[in-house]
Amino acid sequence: MEAHILVVDDDPVIRHVLSAVLGSDGYRVTLASGGEEALRAANASPPDLVVVDAMMDGMDGYEVCRRVRAGTSAGSPPYVLLLTASASTVDGARAAAAGIDAVVAKPVDAPGLLARVRQALSGRQGGP
Repeated sequence: MEAHILVVDDDPVIRHVLSAVLGSDGYRVTLASGGEEALRAANASPPDLVVVDAMMDGMDGYEVCRRVRAGTSAGSPPYVLLLTASASTVDGARAAAAGIDAVVAKPVDAPGLLARVRQALSGRQGGP
């Protein structure tokens, strides 16, 4: 069974690009345009990995991560990649407290993202 990745971004172009990149590598991708939608999607089908935008209207990426991890029942929580327009603006303490595993700068480098995703999922069942 292929790994399940939840992509959360309020920009439809970024969602589309990430879905195409990840889907072409064999991952099952679920898209969410914001925090509440992401929580519903994660509850319905727990992801192996979450790619979430740091800055979104309403619930930001830090809070999405915190809530997805808090809502994880059996098994290990998903690996979380935080997308940001500027990695230098990421609050390291806040990211650690939320459970964010790694930061990815926008614009996203597709080969670099895929390498990071493969590495993150290599120790988990359900790789592509």
